[in-house]
Amino acid sequence: MGKKKADVMAKEKAGFLEGAKQKKIDPKVAERVFDLMEKFAGYGFNRSHSAAYGMLTYQTAYLKHYHPVEFFAALLTCDKDDTDAIVKFIAEAKGHGISVLRPDVNESDTNFTVVRAADVVAQPGASPSTPPTAREQGAIRFGLGAVKGVGEGAVEVIQAARAEAGPFTSLFDFCKRVDGRKVNRKVLEALVKSGAFDGQAKAAGISRARLYGALGTASDRAAAAQRDKESGQTSLLGLFGGAGAASAPSSGRGQQARPEANGDEVYPEVDEWLPKEMLAYEKESLGFYISGHPLDRFAGEIRRFTTATTANCMEKGVRAEVTLAGVVVDFQERSMKSGNGKYAFFKLEDQAGQIEFMVGSKKLDDYRDILTRDDPLLVTGTVDAPYGEGDTVRERLRFNDARLLTAVRAEKSTTLDVRLNAETLTTDTLVTLKRLILEHPGSCRTLLRLRIPTRSETIMDLGDDHKVAPNEELLARIDQLFGERVAVLR
Repeated sequence: MGKKKADVMAKEKAGFLEGAKQKKIDPKVAERVFDLMEKFAGYGFNRSHSAAYGMLTYQTAYLKHYHPVEFFAALLTCDKDDTDAIVKFIAEAKGHGISVLRPDVNESDTNFTVVRAADVVAQPGASPSTPPTAREQGAIRFGLGAVKGVGEGAVEVIQAARAEAGPFTSLFDFCKRVDGRKVNRKVLEALVKSGAFDGQAKAAGISRARLYGALGTASDRAAAAQRDKESGQTSLLGLFGGAGAASAPSSGRGQQARPEANGDEVYPEVDEWLPKEMLAYEKESLGFYISGHPLDRFAGEIRRFTTATTANCMEKGVRAEVTLAGVVVDFQERSMKSGNGKYAFFKLEDQAGQIEFMVGSKKLDDYRDILTRDDPLLVTGTVDAPYGEGDTVRERLRFNDARLLTAVRAEKSTTLDVRLNAETLTTDTLVTLKRLILEHPGSCRTLLRLRIPTRSETIMDLGDDHKVAPNEELLARIDQLFGERVAVLR
C-alpha cells in the first residue's frame, strides 16, 4: 500500500479473502474492505495529514486568487532550475494576464520579483523598459540568478554596483563599474542574449546584435581601467581634466559621479539578429523563450492543422491520434536491449508547455534529421498509456510522423500580403523592400496594401516579376524594416 504498487496489491487479494473466510467473516464484507484498502493504496492519507494538506491547499488557492502576481513570482523562484516547470508556470501566468518580463540589469534581483509602476527603474535617457499594461497591473521580472552562466557571485557584484551609484547607463558604464573577475565575458554574453541590457540598447538606439558586438571593446576598456587603478596610474589627460578623465568624486555619501554615454562608446555596425536567432539566444541563456516563441509566426497554420496542444493532448484518451505544433527539445537516442538498432525520446515544446514522445526504431532513421533541427514542426503521435509508478508516473505519446511547418506553409501559401502605413513610408524603405522581394524569388504573388488610417486603403498586385518564396527570412526582414507582423502569408 505504501509503495502504491497496484499489481502487488492485486496478488494479495486472494490470500486476504481466504484468511477472512477462515475467520468466518462475510465474503461481501471482506471484499468491500479489501477494495477500500486497494483504493487507499492508489493515493491516500490519514486524517491529520489530509487536514494539513486541506489547509495548505486553501491558503495556496487564496494567494493565487487574491495575489496572483506574487503567487506566480514565488512559484517561478521555487522552481527556477526546472525548465519544464518554468515553461508551464509562465504559460499559466500569461493565461491569467500576467506578463513575465525579460531580465534587466537595472531591475532584476536574484530571484523572480514583482514590479509595478512605483518599483520600475527608468532607464537613463529612455522611457521605462516595462510595457505600460504590465506597469499598471503588475508583472513579474525575471531574476538574474535564473540566467544560465550567471552565478550568485556575479549577481551580488551587479547589485552592489547598482546600489552604490544607481542605474547602469550603458554597457560600457556597466563594465566599468562591476568587477570583471566576477562578471566575465561569458556572463556578459549571457546577459546580452537574455535581453538584460535591452534598456541600455533602447537608450542608445541600437539592437542587441550591436550591443553584443561591442562586448569585446567594453570589457577590454574596463579591464585596462581596472589595471591602471590597481597600479595607481592616472592618465596624463586625466590630470588636466581632458578626454578620458576619471569621474570626480561626489559630495553625496555613497554616490559617485559617472560619465554619461558618449562618443567613446562605439557599437559596431552589424546585421540585426533575425527573430529566430534572438529567440535561440534567449533559449540558450534562459532555457526557454521569453520575448516570443518560434511558433508565433505560424499562428494561422497551427489553427488549421493541429488538433491538440501539449497541455490537453493526453485528454484525448489512450490510442487517440493527435497533431501538435512545436519545437523539439532534449532529443536522446538509446540502443535497443537486443543490440539491433536504436530508439529515441524527445520533448515537444509549444507555448503551453512540453510533452514527451517516444520514437520507435523503425521511424528513427527516417525522421532523425528533421527531429534534430531547431525548426518548428507539425508532429503527429498516438496517446500512450501513462507509465511508471506512484510519484514517477509519466505521460507520453508514440511518434508517428513530423513535417516542417515552413514546408506546410510553402505548400499552402499563394500570396504575400504586405500591409503598410502610407503616411510613414519613405523612398529608402520602399527601395529596401523591393530589394528584399527580388532577393527571394518564388511562386507567391505579392500584394502591397497601402493604408492611410481612417481614410483609405490601396491594394497593389506587384505582378509576376515580384513573386516571392514564402520563407522565414523574407518575412523577418520585412518585419524588421517596417515593424512586427506587417508581412502575412495567405
